[in-house]
Amino acid sequence: MFEKKLFKSMLSLILSVVLLLPMLLSPISVHADSADGLSLDGRTPLIVSGYTKENDGIKLDLGSNYDGYIRLLTPTMSKVSVLKKGESEYISPGIAKKDWNAPNFTVSESDDAYLLATDKINIYINKKPFGVKYTDKQGNVINEDFMDKGSGYDNNGKPYVYKKLNPSDRESFYGFGERAGNLNKYGEKMTLWNTDAYGYDNNTDSLYTSIPFFIGLKDQKAYGIFFDNTYKSHFDMARENNGYYYFYADGGKLTYYFIYGPKIQDVLNTYTDLTGKMNKPPLWSLGFQQSKYGYTPEELLNVAQTYRDKNIPLDTMVFDINYMNGYRVFTWDTQYKKVLRTLKDEGFRAVTIVDPGVKADNNYSVYYDGIKNNYFAKNPDGSVFHGTVWPGDSVFPDFSREEVRNWWGNNQSALLNAGVDGIWNDMNEPSIFNGPGGTAPLDVVFGYQTSAEFHNIFAHEENHAAYDGYLRLKPNQRPFILTRDMYAGTQRYAAIWTGDNQSDWEHLAMSIPMNGNIGLSGQPFVGNDIGGFAGPRATPDLFARWIEVGSLVPFARDHYSIDKKDQEPWQFGKQVEDITRKYISLRYQLLPYLYNAFITASETGAPVQQPLVYQFQNDGNTYNINDQFMLGNSIMVAPVVSEGKTSRKVYLPEGANWIDYWTGKFYNGGQTITRDADLGTMPIYVKDDSIIPTRDVQQSTEEKPLTNLILDTYLSSGAQSAFYEDDGETFNYQKGAYNTTQFDLKKNGDIISFAQNKTKQGYDSKIKSYTLKLHGTTEPYSITAGGASFTKEKNANDLDQDQRGYYFDSDSSTLYVRIPASEEHNVQIVIASSVEEAKAAVAKVEASKSQSDVDAAQTLVERLADAQVKADLSSKLKAVQQAIDTAKAEQAATAVVEKAEASKSQPDVDAANTLVEKLAAGDVKTNLLKRLDAVQELIAEGTATSAVVKAESSRLQSDLNDARALVDKLANGSVKNSLSDRLDTVQQLINKQAKDRFIAATTAVEKAESSKSQKDVDAAQTLVNQLPSGSLKTELLWHLSMVQLTIDKKVKHDKATSFTGYLTQKQAVRVGASTKARKVATLPKGTAVKGQKSGSWIKISYKGAKCYVWGKTINKSLFTGKLTKKHTLYSAASKKSHVIRNLKKNTKIIVLTKGKYYYKVVYSGKIGYVWGKDVKK
Repeated sequence: MFEKKLFKSMLSLILSVVLLLPMLLSPISVHADSADGLSLDGRTPLIVSGYTKENDGIKLDLGSNYDGYIRLLTPTMSKVSVLKKGESEYISPGIAKKDWNAPNFTVSESDDAYLLATDKINIYINKKPFGVKYTDKQGNVINEDFMDKGSGYDNNGKPYVYKKLNPSDRESFYGFGERAGNLNKYGEKMTLWNTDAYGYDNNTDSLYTSIPFFIGLKDQKAYGIFFDNTYKSHFDMARENNGYYYFYADGGKLTYYFIYGPKIQDVLNTYTDLTGKMNKPPLWSLGFQQSKYGYTPEELLNVAQTYRDKNIPLDTMVFDINYMNGYRVFTWDTQYKKVLRTLKDEGFRAVTIVDPGVKADNNYSVYYDGIKNNYFAKNPDGSVFHGTVWPGDSVFPDFSREEVRNWWGNNQSALLNAGVDGIWNDMNEPSIFNGPGGTAPLDVVFGYQTSAEFHNIFAHEENHAAYDGYLRLKPNQRPFILTRDMYAGTQRYAAIWTGDNQSDWEHLAMSIPMNGNIGLSGQPFVGNDIGGFAGPRATPDLFARWIEVGSLVPFARDHYSIDKKDQEPWQFGKQVEDITRKYISLRYQLLPYLYNAFITASETGAPVQQPLVYQFQNDGNTYNINDQFMLGNSIMVAPVVSEGKTSRKVYLPEGANWIDYWTGKFYNGGQTITRDADLGTMPIYVKDDSIIPTRDVQQSTEEKPLTNLILDTYLSSGAQSAFYEDDGETFNYQKGAYNTTQFDLKKNGDIISFAQNKTKQGYDSKIKSYTLKLHGTTEPYSITAGGASFTKEKNANDLDQDQRGYYFDSDSSTLYVRIPASEEHNVQIVIASSVEEAKAAVAKVEASKSQSDVDAAQTLVERLADAQVKADLSSKLKAVQQAIDTAKAEQAATAVVEKAEASKSQPDVDAANTLVEKLAAGDVKTNLLKRLDAVQELIAEGTATSAVVKAESSRLQSDLNDARALVDKLANGSVKNSLSDRLDTVQQLINKQAKDRFIAATTAVEKAESSKSQKDVDAAQTLVNQLPSGSLKTELLWHLSMVQLTIDKKVKHDKATSFTGYLTQKQAVRVGASTKARKVATLPKGTAVKGQKSGSWIKISYKGAKCYVWGKTINKSLFTGKLTKKHTLYSAASKKSHVIRNLKKNTKIIVLTKGKYYYKVVYSGKIGYVWGKDVKK
């Protein structure tokens, strides 16, 4: 074992020398001539001679050799290609989505250009020379070709593009994959060629990963360019000249995609639609991982157990190449395989390294199968290409071919079936110890491509093979693949770490902008070897600072090389061990937040670790910040990355306010502060109005289910958060097995409302409760939901998971509210007042005597927790309130008195008097009563005057008496005397009028006695009634009563002899009651007759004269009725008799007599007969 270990150490040392030798022999120059590699002398610019409109854009005729294509994939994304005549358009393996629904667009032409327009952008195609300019719909230039250089192919056929810059308007550039140096790549020159860059530094150009995509930021508006070319590519971002930038490749076709934002988020979302978004990761892969190149089987077990013993969370132990049998990929050293089983039994996850170099050994099945099936890369002569890596002489799979990828992926069964959970693809540039530049020669053949074209996508297709193979072998398990190299689009297969970094402060610092640019290149799942892989062992301070930041990057792993002393957290002493436990525990607390950030990444392409410019592109101060980043949407991390520093400057971006995570101190955005940061303190800030979903600390992601979701909340006005939950392991979410819950908090003064809305429920959640953790608040006055109160507990640990309850921690000003997940009502929190705030409010009230101030103070006092202070302040408020109420009452009484004085209305006086009487005794009340007495006297004078005027008009004694009573009540004075004199005059007039009335009444009574007429009696009665009481009036009334008696007797007699009936036959009208008397008329049968009986005759009035008719020919009527149905009026009581006429239903008739069957009736002067049953009264 010792010899084997020594061999590995020596081999590692040799590798280091081999890889570093080229750098040692030739100095690195980042200022090399940017024209190297391009030959443009004598080149004829491309000219557009015509175009053809196609379904998704236009085809341009660029002369005899080339055609151009501008395809519109979305309203903001276009694909630009320049190809030789007859060539098909290029789509690299990096492209995930090939079929697009073209947006609506128009094409127009001017003398100099064509215009291709969508509803989002305008694309101008210059005709001579050919060039492209993008503007927004307001005409602002987003990006344009530099016409002096143009675009196309150089004299050696290399595709290139020049873009114009405004020197006074400096753009910023981000992305390009894995790059050392600053975040902003303006002014830099870069070569993109996947390189095994062991021990790289800030000046190293090509690193492990090449992604020819970048984001430009111009005038605070973002665009993206993806130069889809897998050859070695070069980018000069205004290094050569600040008037332009350019990019080109050593071969291939000219194809690039242009994407307009205007937000960086929009650009990344569209770019990852094109190249693919990362898949949802397994939850365990977000836990902490421990790794070392060179762990023995015993060390693997001991290290894992020590993590548990020391209570430092850990999910995964990583197996480096030592686990293999002689470095043969997909094989096991039996000792390591036993260790794997033990680790799995103890609840750990396992990841194994996989290298693409296959040992050339005929007794090795993987090599044998690959040779037999022709699966390996070839030399130009067709022989299998060989190179030296860890196993020695090795061959390399041709991952360009699908059958090879399938074969490779299936070989992972040797690992996955043994219990391995994740695959770590290393050395996949591919790294070859004895190859030119540490890799395969450019003429090595992969399928139909040489290494010159395939090299940069070798790792991409290897990860493609690993991912698909994992899915075949574990169909419903989310793969975890980790890679050292990638191309655009690899994010849909694998996570990435930044390769073999070094244990020094420079590498710690450079990891932040490096991760940031990888994130802005579409890869959210990125991390670094914590503590550094290569070089001398990290110092305790360096490791402490690295574990602080490393615990809060997307991929967290402690990994180091075989030739270093132990670099586990506890190897640096207790202080560093405690710091490690603190920050890894923090990561595990934040797992719900972190997992949701990954969900967002899988849906929108958003980085999990974000440069500040990603969220704050309107704040130019964020464009060049290398040492801060956002973790997800709400947490900003500002690590200490310089040796010996115990404080640092922190920029707080404009557009948000910030809270120090450790102290709770509030800061406005848009300023730079200095933050103390001793060893063990990494400055962290939370965006104000944020909800951070967290949980209790666990030792692994699978130790216990999430039953209580903690909502860490920083609230000023309102906060919203969408929380996603699934099983974190399978693809069941694709069938709807996931939950989304919207949390909404609003603050209005001292009232906070909390609402949850379960917008999607497809997963059997284990969450039983939420703990709303409100920072920076005061003790609540009350907490309710649906009318039910929450119980106050003495300790946060006493909060029952299934019950409503709360606990307030006064030391940290933090309120914990336990809310059952099943709670259907909104939760309302009323915050208690502070004593200082309440006292100040009461003091203000005592000075202002303002009701609004009293009301505001009353609310604060009512919410005080201190009972004695509450009682004292309430007493003061009561006194002030009484004074205010008295003043209000006096003001109200004065107002109504003034109204009464103005209106002189009795109701107003009465109303005023009621209010004044309610006042407390005092000068104000006395004065108001005097004023009301004065008004009352004026009203009395007015009333008396009106009564006198009425008496003067009516000259009635009753009116005069009423007026006299009112005048007598007046206070002595000129008004009273004047009114009395006027009444005396009226009295004299009334006396004279009484005498005249008596004479008139006597005359009228005498007339009535003479005429015996009721009319005369009534007239005389009216005049007598107007006389004053007395004997004369009594005597006249007696005379009238005698006359009335005589009249009444006559009326009674007339009534007794009155008769009404109908003639039963025609009858003569005579002037006397005798048949011998003269006949004056003849009345027809049925005529109505009304008169007085006089023997056998009826005395009637006929044309104003007294006449008589024979009474025996007259029948009285019985009743008036109506027919219940239509009927016939017969002349006799028989249907056979003559028909007088037909009558309708409801016809009214007068019934004279009732027979057995027929009624004798009168209708319209005719007497006839109808059927009795058809008549109704």
